[in-house]
Amino acid sequence: MIPNHSLKRLFNIDILYHDIIVIGTQECQRSIVTSIFCESKNEWEVKLQNELGKSYIKVQSASLNAMHIIVFAHKSLIPKIRNGKQYTFSQGFMGIVGNKGGIAVSVNIDDKIFLFINSHLESGQNSESKRQTQFSKLETHFQNQVFSNHNHVQYDYLIWTGDFNSRINENISPQTIKTHSDFFGWLGKDQMYLSRHNKLNYQSQFQEGMIFFPPTYKLLQNYNSWSLDQDFRIPGWCDRILYKENKKMTIQSTSQSFKDMTSKLKLQNYDANFDILGSDHRPVFAQFTVAI
Repeated sequence: MIPNHSLKRLFNIDILYHDIIVIGTQECQRSIVTSIFCESKNEWEVKLQNELGKSYIKVQSASLNAMHIIVFAHKSLIPKIRNGKQYTFSQGFMGIVGNKGGIAVSVNIDDKIFLFINSHLESGQNSESKRQTQFSKLETHFQNQVFSNHNHVQYDYLIWTGDFNSRINENISPQTIKTHSDFFGWLGKDQMYLSRHNKLNYQSQFQEGMIFFPPTYKLLQNYNSWSLDQDFRIPGWCDRILYKENKKMTIQSTSQSFKDMTSKLKLQNYDANFDILGSDHRPVFAQFTVAI
């Protein structure tokens, strides 16, 4: 469903200026089942445009089943943007149904290539291995697509948002939650955290900000309370944002030695917004600065 309340608290454009705004959603406007027959997100895009106002212009969007990603740019930046592309990759039933998988948008901003990904990975307490495989295939697929569609040049910056469906490796009951207040003690048992800190794992190449917000799943749709009835799920930091800079190697003409580029993609803020209701998840956001 589309939230019937304002989203300005999520974007904060009246408080902090943004050049680029990227929104990734799951099951917005239509459910997964309904989206199989009609995956249009036109109403959602209209609402976002109305929320952002005339200063922001849509650059590109992509949809797959109930997944959606859209990129807006401030009108002052539009002359520097070109070559917007969209990509999809289904990982649902038989690799056809798009209830799981990912979508992406790539754009040139000046001489840099930005890749924005939104994914919905396998759910379930015991599905971390499958989620890892899905993530790896998505990264390879979109990386190759960008290379093919941008004159055989690799991307410079990748920002990846989505429902990663990460779970906590602990037997947690509704009664435990009622008497538990130290949710951050569970972070060390978060499956995605453990996977990313395995140096042999592909996710170890990505960065993520420090998590200072409670688990964003599973809550009541219209109240900031855990769902403790028959729909109970072990809480999880399902909704995350990862980022990665492709540090291309440059050759110094004088010595022909290789020199790594310094990092230019800087995370400034990483948090969740518990004021935006209407779902059993709560939205997570990140703010970056980047030199181009």
